[in-house]
Amino acid sequence: MDDIDDYFDDDLVLDDRTLAILDREEKKYLSQRPQQPPPPLAVTKKQKTRDGWSPGVGSRAREHDFDDLPEISVTVDGNYGFTDSTLTSGSSNQSQPPRQATQPNAPPPRGPNHPNPRFLPPAQPVHIPPRPAVSTITNRSSPIPSSRPRIPDRAIPTVSNGNGPQPGFQTKIAELQVQLQELRNENQKVQAALREATDIRYVKEGEVSILRKNIEQTARNHATEIAKMKAAREELEAKQKQMERQMKEETERLKTQFMFKQHELEASLRRPPSARGARINKNAPATPVRVPAQISAWRISQDTGIGQRLSQTPRQDTSSKPSPRAVRVSRRSPEGTKRSAFLPGFQNSFVTTPLKPDTKFDLKGKGRDLGREESIEISYHPSQRLTPTVATPVHQRSTNGFEFEDNPDATPISDDPMPHIDEDGDSVMLDGSPEEVAEEVEPIEPLNRKIELSRIILTHTHKDANETTFQTLIGIPHITGLSEARARECIQAAQSIMLALSNPADDADYELCFRQVTKYLTVILRCLLGVDPCFPAAALLSLLRSLAVLLPNFNKILESENEDGPLLFVTLLDLLDHLTAVSSDTATLCINELILLLESILSHIPDETVSRLTLIPQGLNSLFSLLSPSQPCEILECLSRVFLLLTTCNLIHAQILALLPDGNPEISGKKDSTFVHYLCTYLLDNFGSSLAQNLNTYSNLVGCFAQLSLSQAEQLVQSNTIVPTLTYMIAEMSMKLWTDDGSSFTESESRLIIRFISQNLFLLHYLIYSSEPTIRLHDKLQHYSHQNLNNLVHMFVVSFGQLSYADPPDWIDGEGKAELECLVDTARDLLDLAVDGPEGDSVWEAYQMEPDSESETDDEEREARLMDSNMQS
Repeated sequence: MDDIDDYFDDDLVLDDRTLAILDREEKKYLSQRPQQPPPPLAVTKKQKTRDGWSPGVGSRAREHDFDDLPEISVTVDGNYGFTDSTLTSGSSNQSQPPRQATQPNAPPPRGPNHPNPRFLPPAQPVHIPPRPAVSTITNRSSPIPSSRPRIPDRAIPTVSNGNGPQPGFQTKIAELQVQLQELRNENQKVQAALREATDIRYVKEGEVSILRKNIEQTARNHATEIAKMKAAREELEAKQKQMERQMKEETERLKTQFMFKQHELEASLRRPPSARGARINKNAPATPVRVPAQISAWRISQDTGIGQRLSQTPRQDTSSKPSPRAVRVSRRSPEGTKRSAFLPGFQNSFVTTPLKPDTKFDLKGKGRDLGREESIEISYHPSQRLTPTVATPVHQRSTNGFEFEDNPDATPISDDPMPHIDEDGDSVMLDGSPEEVAEEVEPIEPLNRKIELSRIILTHTHKDANETTFQTLIGIPHITGLSEARARECIQAAQSIMLALSNPADDADYELCFRQVTKYLTVILRCLLGVDPCFPAAALLSLLRSLAVLLPNFNKILESENEDGPLLFVTLLDLLDHLTAVSSDTATLCINELILLLESILSHIPDETVSRLTLIPQGLNSLFSLLSPSQPCEILECLSRVFLLLTTCNLIHAQILALLPDGNPEISGKKDSTFVHYLCTYLLDNFGSSLAQNLNTYSNLVGCFAQLSLSQAEQLVQSNTIVPTLTYMIAEMSMKLWTDDGSSFTESESRLIIRFISQNLFLLHYLIYSSEPTIRLHDKLQHYSHQNLNNLVHMFVVSFGQLSYADPPDWIDGEGKAELECLVDTARDLLDLAVDGPEGDSVWEAYQMEPDSESETDDEEREARLMDSNMQS
């Protein structure tokens, strides 16, 4: 084994490839080999110790064992290489001689029959630090043993020497390097593209996540702000409610204080109490008085058990005039010598005239309640017998009725009152004549009108307001858009109103105070003409309406000597023109209050005052601008009532009908007045729409025509619009009744429709038959052009034929049928006036229930005949 180096050449040179392979294999081997603790030392001998026997110390492990390193051997071609791991241990040992261990502590060399330990997996491998294999191999320069022949290099011509490069191999390597470089470049490109795509994806995901986070943050901030705003709003609402509650409490306190002040003022102004009350108060005794012994004895001896009676200290009347009681007694007794006595044989000697406190006493005995109040008259007369008296206490116990303590010795009071008996024993009727009752009634004090005016001004509140109207008027100077001059006028007007109401106790200057208050209220209303419609204007109009309704002399403010008319009416019409140009809810509210004020004024002033209001006929154009279907039903109904109230004054009928559309006040029979023209146009254009809501409006407008017909019937008949309008409404309503099955109208609505038909029918009959000579109704129906009156003659024949000859609809109740039966004669008169002869007979036949079989025709032929007859006429 010492000559193992003889197998190798001295010029052993390993190329880079071989060295790289060796290094790689060594590293692989070392990395794959598990790190195990060194094997335990072999136990050679047991040793005896004090505690017993213990194992002996084994031999140390061998250090620097190179058996685990891969073995390099000479291959078949003469070069060095690694031994094949698949070879068996026997062949391995035969191919190369065994190596001699160079380590001093190494075990003896193994025999040829034992396998090489490096080919067997060690049980417990020992960690050996790596050692470069190149240096180990290159340092071996021992010659090859002579026992084995050396193979020359030329024996293997295919194997090139490691000292020179091979051209073919280098070319392949270059190609491979080029390919490797291309692959690297492609890989770099792919990596760059991947990085770019990843960056783009990360950027996108980053933007989305950032946006999402921003959105979430914004949402959280928004929720926080909303929560804060809700909390602030709740706090403000709570404060507002608290303030409103405090204001209401303060208002109630002020109202209560005002009421108490008013009652105190009224009480201070009242007259002194009546004589009756004074007598009652003065006759009440302050100390007990003595009662005669006869009375006490008489109480004890009475079987009926009359209770204790009242005895009062008499007050002597110094007046020489006889009392009303004495006068009445003398009238009843011609002799005048008999005097009424409270008890038979007993008269009070302390008074010369009868003293009667008319007081109702609640008499109650011990142990029981009588359950009723009895009026007991107590009168004392001079006594004829003087006897000693006995002191008897009497106590007053009630203010409503005088209750007295019962005498313990007295018997219970009887329910039957003791009659009055005179000196002769005759019964005398109790005083209760109507003369005395009339004398005791206090006169009614006159009403303090100034106090009522103050109460209305200071306590009036609009239905939609939370404060009084006067408080609202005080805040008018702060309205947006109001000039400084107007604001100063409002402040001065409010101060003047308070000054006028400062002394409500003095009613002498009521007229002056009332005129000043209404004047300054009108001034405040005029200040609001230059601003947009506001709620204070509606509240002020409502206050004026309350004054017009509650105060009886409100019409005196209309007696103005101003050239333009009363200031209030001028202001109202100017305000109406201002409100009609604005479309808003506040403007609608103000218009409604203004129309209600006009209605209240016209319903409480006399006809003479209305006739002096020349402004009303001229101001009808302002009212006609409101007669439009765009207005609410409440305003239209109120406006129709204003027109109806205006026409109730007969003194202005001529002025109303004389007003022509072009403004010329000339009465012309060929031309309708503005009033008639506007009302008829509105009825023809809007009749039938919202019939249930607007039926009262239509009825009021027809009532205007009825009022005008009382004094201007001839002029209304000459009009070209009234007769066709009335006919059209009658035809529409009658056809609705006969074509409906009862599902569209209620019972009350059907009665209203029937009464509306009656109103129009009787008015039409009156207008036609009141003229001399009678007008031609057929011509009136044909000579008026309107989009709803194209076939008015046919509508007249059908509707008036139904009213004249047809049976009432079955769904109408008995009262409605009776009212329709009352219209038959009137409708037949008008139908005969327009349709006569065979045409009238055909109308009669059309509404017969069982016509003759010979003349039976269908409805279409009848209608065609009626149409032909109308065209021929």
